Amino acid sequence: MFLLDTDICIFWLRQSSEAVVARLEAIDPRKLGVTAITVAELYYGARHSSRPDENLESTAELLDLLQAFAFNTAAAMHYAEIKQHLVSRGAMIGHMDLLNAAIARASGWTFVTNNTREFERVPGLQIENWTQ
Repeated sequence: MFLLDTDICIFWLRQSSEAVVARLEAIDPRKLGVTAITVAELYYGARHSSRPDENLESTAELLDLLQAFAFNTAAAMHYAEIKQHLVSRGAMIGHMDLLNAAIARASGWTFVTNNTREFERVPGLQIENWTQ
């Protein structure tokens, strides 16, 4: 089971990484998900683009295939633990990344991202980079 980061979804939408597209096409969509944070980032990106109507449509089509995981009480507990760990080490990550990490870790799913430099700092978070 895999939660996709925003960057991986963008590679998929743009068909800009053969490795990502091949990997996603080989996996049962029921084993793929995104966080509500990623949903928000994708819709913002589509609205902010030079072709908002086209990008909103393709984003909606992609998201129809995937489960979306909300930030819930379990994720909030993971968020607090992760943030304390990172702050105490002076190794904080971006706020949206922290929310995504908390949701992913709480769900027990592997987080798929090209941003491994940030997410490797999160203890107990399983990550994979499908761009390589």
